[in-house]
Amino acid sequence: MIRKLSFAAAGILCLAMLAASRAEDAKPGSGTLAVVSWGGSYQEAQRKAYFQPFEKETGIRVVEGTGPQIEKTRAQVQSGHPEFDIASTNQAFNLIGIEQGLWLPIDYRYFAPADLQAMPEVMRQKYAVGTISYAEGLAISQAAFAAGGAQPNSWADAWDVKKFPGKRALPWCDIATYPLPEAALLADGVPAEKLYPLDIPRAIAKLKQLAPDVVWWHDINQAGQMLTSGEAVMSMAPSNRIQTLIDAGAPLKIVWNQNRYTFDVWYVLKGAPDADNAMRFIAFASRPESQARMAKLGGYGPTNPRALALIDDATARKLPTYADNFKLEFQKNEEWWKNNRQKWVEACTAALY
Repeated sequence: MIRKLSFAAAGILCLAMLAASRAEDAKPGSGTLAVVSWGGSYQEAQRKAYFQPFEKETGIRVVEGTGPQIEKTRAQVQSGHPEFDIASTNQAFNLIGIEQGLWLPIDYRYFAPADLQAMPEVMRQKYAVGTISYAEGLAISQAAFAAGGAQPNSWADAWDVKKFPGKRALPWCDIATYPLPEAALLADGVPAEKLYPLDIPRAIAKLKQLAPDVVWWHDINQAGQMLTSGEAVMSMAPSNRIQTLIDAGAPLKIVWNQNRYTFDVWYVLKGAPDADNAMRFIAFASRPESQARMAKLGGYGPTNPRALALIDDATARKLPTYADNFKLEFQKNEEWWKNNRQKWVEACTAALY
């Protein structure tokens, strides 16, 4: 409980700092852009791939915040005075926001015609634009499971504590943007193509079997930290975050089999003080050069296919969109998560708290 309160307090403090920065540095409509994202290595990659080059080209100052939870964002819009302009988050949050009228329509006038033509329709929506594609799944410590020996290769293996002993790092129930129920159902023998609609009671029953061998993480940065520290021998994590650690020398491995594939989007808050700058930024972040930088820095697949020609083969092999990786993954059902997120959180918390 203390840990949860600490993270909540940190989110409130971050928004307060963001608001203070805006008040000190600019008035609405001036040369600033307030962006909220997920922090950690992801936001660091965004900073290098998008924010800093955008500032250099346009002179528009990017003010960063973290924690784009849908409840927080809704409150911002409903206040009539959002403290940030644009968010980068999952599609489920975007779909909720569309239903509740929280976003502005995207202004595509700033996009290069070649980019609009190349980007799939699903990536250039009325209220959102695809930013990165990624996968979330199993990662293992090669210090615990050395190459050449038996290694976990599925969620069924992750549940097999006799064959593969050690703690598993999993996201706590209220972090409902990760495939916790999907993993439990796959471990229980449900084929990937028959996962949805998710059977919540069955998923919870399977999860309770593993719970004694789980260390729960409450912040995405912990997913990799628990592996590198040895606190856990395997973890549920986004592939790109694990790849960043691997590139830094950590003895980890991504298990592409049964990773869940999806993509995130940019959207602009209704009432955003610097909405026009936000529209300009989205077009900038959708350029092939920008997306190629993000792929190299963060291990994310591009949403603009024109970027593929700018990505070297060594980088491409690390991405969830690489053919050999992609064929092992399954697609996230965003509509199910939009409609059932709270139901899952409540049922999971009641069973495991």
